[in-house]
Amino acid sequence: MLSKDRFHSFLMSVGKMSGCHQLPKRSFFFGKYQFPICARCTGIVVGYIVGLALSFFLIIPLEISVVLMAVMFIDWFLQYEKVLKSTNIRRLFTGIGCGTGYFHILIYIAKIIFGFVGSL
Repeated sequence: MLSKDRFHSFLMSVGKMSGCHQLPKRSFFFGKYQFPICARCTGIVVGYIVGLALSFFLIIPLEISVVLMAVMFIDWFLQYEKVLKSTNIRRLFTGIGCGTGYFHILIYIAKIIFGFVGSL
């Protein structure tokens, strides 16, 4: 059986392979354990799940999906340019919006691909 520390170490290696920077100051913690991905990446993953759940009831318009993704980029850019300091909570919520928008853009792409395949 894996110990908590070994399991956490495994999750951290998976997070590293995903491309996340895993900076402690930009990550959430559960007790002494750092999340395996940063706050923004956590938001994106949660956004994928939200996007999937929403897709059973409605498809977000393409324009709104793009705006949701742009909001995260703007938050990142303002932080990068040192115009506005971002917080982990803002990173989480802009990530959720981005993940949700991205998931719905993938739905549009899938509809286009399968629409073309169906007409061949």
